[in-house]
Amino acid sequence: MKVQMAIWGEGNSRPGNAEYVLYLVKPFALNETMSILDFGCGLGGSTRAIAKEFDVYATGYESDQILAEAGKALSVKHGMDRRAAISHYDPRTTVLKSGQFDCIFCADHMHAVAGKSQMLSRLEVALKTRGQITIVDSVLGEKIKPDDQRLAATLGAEAMEQSLFWSTADYEKAFRELKFDLRIGEDITERYRKLVTEGWDSFVQKPEGKEASRAFPKETVAEAELWQRRLAAYDAGLLRVYRFYAIKMGGTRTS
Repeated sequence: MKVQMAIWGEGNSRPGNAEYVLYLVKPFALNETMSILDFGCGLGGSTRAIAKEFDVYATGYESDQILAEAGKALSVKHGMDRRAAISHYDPRTTVLKSGQFDCIFCADHMHAVAGKSQMLSRLEVALKTRGQITIVDSVLGEKIKPDDQRLAATLGAEAMEQSLFWSTADYEKAFRELKFDLRIGEDITERYRKLVTEGWDSFVQKPEGKEASRAFPKETVAEAELWQRRLAAYDAGLLRVYRFYAIKMGGTRTS
């Protein structure tokens, strides 16, 4: 986590500063009367950025318990434990209440979720009628199949075991079946790629990066190799980064 924060900024475990996060949620037109779920929030940097900018109550759920506990501690540290409450999400025990949120934001998380259709259905239930959802995810490039050997060769066998990439068509089909009105399907790969390279450029130059690389050399190398592989997949067109924004058109369900 210390290596990740040295790369992506204090309180962040993934690419994306506050400016980027606020760009992603701009279609929500958030105000202080609205509630938002940041699903797969990591250390909660995006949750806190949203809560601070719009003066809303933001809830962050993270499936990695260690990240969730650290994210909760960071919210407490910044006096935002109520405005940006971070919790561990366990699909077996955590209940998403029907019509609980006005908006749901999910970035860099869904590709690692098994049973994406079921998870999207749960998120749809948690939205109020006319609720809004934004999902940012790495998707399969044009004409790339999930079993394409180039994916495993580029990302590594271990990464492929942990990833379940959809195509844009898969997402479009899922939104349609759940009666969402998909308003935006935007390729943001180049913007995302720039965030990654800027994060690493900053890491090698600033004191925090040098300290982290000295203190945690193995973790630094592992993180560098991870992002080298991901950038190679984006550059080869095997993966793209997409932003989907949709509005819930169906009524509130209980299951």
